Amino acid sequence: MPFHLKKLLPRHYRILELCLDGKNRKDIAREVGLTPRAITNITNSPIFQFEYARRRKERQKQNDRAALLEIKSLREMLKINHKHRPK
Repeated sequence: MPFHLKKLLPRHYRILELCLDGKNRKDIAREVGLTPRAITNITNSPIFQFEYARRRKERQKQNDRAALLEIKSLREMLKINHKHRPK
């Protein structure tokens, strides 16, 4: 019978980070010293699902910002190289 968390504990934040990194529940269980079933119970809790969605969205925004900065930097490099190209 699954339990429902009211708040995440430090160990749950570690599980959250591992989930966000793309690890599967067996690897997570091995790394934090729990059973795969316990990982399933934790990850199925509403508070965990909420925090997972929030953090995933936050990571996506960071990745988008980094990609935009990289594109801007590449554009600047192309402008500089174009100006210094011999005729």
